[in-house]
Amino acid sequence: KPGMANNVRKCLINLNIQADLLTGITNSTKIRFVDIKNNSQYLRVDSDPKSPQPVDLSQVNWVKYDAVIVSDYDKGAITTNTLSVISNNFPDKPKFLDTKKKDLSRFHDYIIKINEKEALEADYVPPGTIVTLGPDGAICDGVQYPALKTDVVDVCGAGDAFLAGLVYGYFHMKNKLILPAIVNAGISVRHLGTYAPKEKELLEGLKQYESQLGHSGKRLG
Repeated sequence: KPGMANNVRKCLINLNIQADLLTGITNSTKIRFVDIKNNSQYLRVDSDPKSPQPVDLSQVNWVKYDAVIVSDYDKGAITTNTLSVISNNFPDKPKFLDTKKKDLSRFHDYIIKINEKEALEADYVPPGTIVTLGPDGAICDGVQYPALKTDVVDVCGAGDAFLAGLVYGYFHMKNKLILPAIVNAGISVRHLGTYAPKEKELLEGLKQYESQLGHSGKRLG
């Protein structure tokens, strides 16, 4: 199945967001070994190119796009200079960054999403950074958003679904952009392997999530 940035693009498209993919790595693979009795992953073997090339942005028509979404696994395709070039050419529009880089202080003009492990290992986590917490949801600026209550089958690709949901939330629910991100990730983990929820699934999931928050007495914005 398509993974990493390819999976993010699939998640965006399934939410009716047109997206082009630009990557510097085409032969990175993750082989997952799964116990067929309970569908649980017990081993993953990654294979990456030895000398990856940074993504080439020289031919990008920046005025064509409403947003840039960077899915950075820190394997060499995205450098700090790459992110600076994006900032310089795309200064007044939203830029989303999911990264494994440890120094986040340089990316102040990005909407940053990282997971809890990455946050703990980071040299600096800027204010406004969205940190996903797995079964505990996500936290941003001290406000914790609970996870969508659901049956978890496989968390593979949940971060990609969260990132795509964040983009959807920015354009459709700007003051509550984290909510569709949490719901989209919650839907994706109901399926074995990577899964890209459709917009209809997301909207139905948002109703479930709002009901869940209502029953718990929480109101999040």
